[in-house]
Amino acid sequence: MHNLIFDQLSQRAQEQGERIAIRVDDREMTFAQADTLHKKIASFLIELGTMKGERIGLVGPKSEAFVCTQFGTLRAGACYVPIDKTFPIERTFQIVEDCQIRTVFADPANIERILAAEEKPACLKNVVAWSDEGEYANDNVAIHRFSSVERYSDNPSPAHRPVDTDLAYIMYTSGSTGKPKGVMLSNRNILTYVEWCLAELGLGPDDIMVNVAPFTFDISGMEIFGMAASGAQIILIENQTRITTVLDAAQRHKATFMATVPTVIGTMVNNPRVFGRYDLSSLRTIISGAAVCPPVFMKSLHEHLPNATLYNLYGPTEATIYCLYHRIDNADSIEVDKPLPIGIPFENTEAYVVTADGKEAPRGEEGELILRGSHIALGYFGNEEKTTSAFKNFPLQPHLNETVYYTGDVARQDESGVFHFLGRNDDMVKSRGYRIELNEIDLALSMLVEDLESFAVIAIPDELIENKLVAVVVRKSESEIGEKEIKAACKERLPAYMVPDVVEFRDALPQTSSGKINKKALVQELSR
Repeated sequence: MHNLIFDQLSQRAQEQGERIAIRVDDREMTFAQADTLHKKIASFLIELGTMKGERIGLVGPKSEAFVCTQFGTLRAGACYVPIDKTFPIERTFQIVEDCQIRTVFADPANIERILAAEEKPACLKNVVAWSDEGEYANDNVAIHRFSSVERYSDNPSPAHRPVDTDLAYIMYTSGSTGKPKGVMLSNRNILTYVEWCLAELGLGPDDIMVNVAPFTFDISGMEIFGMAASGAQIILIENQTRITTVLDAAQRHKATFMATVPTVIGTMVNNPRVFGRYDLSSLRTIISGAAVCPPVFMKSLHEHLPNATLYNLYGPTEATIYCLYHRIDNADSIEVDKPLPIGIPFENTEAYVVTADGKEAPRGEEGELILRGSHIALGYFGNEEKTTSAFKNFPLQPHLNETVYYTGDVARQDESGVFHFLGRNDDMVKSRGYRIELNEIDLALSMLVEDLESFAVIAIPDELIENKLVAVVVRKSESEIGEKEIKAACKERLPAYMVPDVVEFRDALPQTSSGKINKKALVQELSR
């Protein structure tokens, strides 16, 4: 029975083995090749002593090997953990320790950083080099060449086969205490998501999908899982920040499908030469998600590509990539002076707006958005406190003893049943599609205790990137630290997307009557 996502990859290989599954630059991999390689990786991991449910770290650039390792990890009954290749080594090790990762697959640059570190996580025992480049040796960590995987069986032991409720992958998001949270997603979560992709988006073997999102960004699963479930081809774009690279690939390969973030769409529509330079008429489906998209962007995009169907999608990582959708069939339906709706729930998902006392809010009234169904994650890895605060018993039918996810998002449901996103009820913001807890940036700034007297990090609304991160700081009288040095210090401890966009220097910060820094006043001042 072909019921898990790696089974579906094997089924595609049987049906269309010689068709291209993955393109990276000038390289191609067929479905048959991907199926064989991912099975060999599974056998390798099993013979390495990998246990069911064990976490496997993946760090490096996008590649066919990366994708096949994801599927191979799942077939081995384990769970993969993507780690951003640009993370400071301290943050990489934090994730390795948090998940007790014993085996990491990595590219040469990250292997060198891992091996060069004086103190490595005690749990780390194996490093697998995706490339044959470089010479490595270490007394405490075993080094394996990815090329050696070829000698393993393409018929891995079925004893390690997972069931659909088993953990599939852990995706890390920003944490409010300065520690990133690992969201646990199951094989069933993946299946629920791809069922919607097939039914609503109509993905099939004739589709060509441009993968824009990094593999450490959960929305990349749309193309990776969609490829296995539908037989569509994926084009991996490593330098997704360069819009010309993305559009060049879309035009050259006659892409039919692209999922991206509002920043990319804004760059496209704000550059009038784009649609004259590139022939994007093959695109039949374009998805915007991961952040609030200005309606004027979508209206302009639809006017340029009238034959494409546009989607505005909503979904936190805790609900498996996306879970609500709003389909836009024509530009006339878009009201540029009103936010785009986030739409209606996917199949096997229900959404509710609840009041502070756990009652369902009447239509038209705002409250917290909660989600239930087989989209919902298993919780946060190794963090029971965070899990119990966000995953709670279903308040509308408590007798079910069923866990639902409290999103922390404020929303309302209109009279027609459509949901509208209104904002956050905590200190988490989104910028460039990334979820960011401002407290994490505060923690990085707190390391500059010798130079900074006080500081505050705020988010200023920005039409293109949704929120601009501003660090407002007060230097100590003897300090001459500048914006460049502050950003550099943050970059040592944080991913690049969390480094403040702007540093404002002040003689003092406004305070509330209780003596706290008045962030609201700063936001109002800097938003003018």
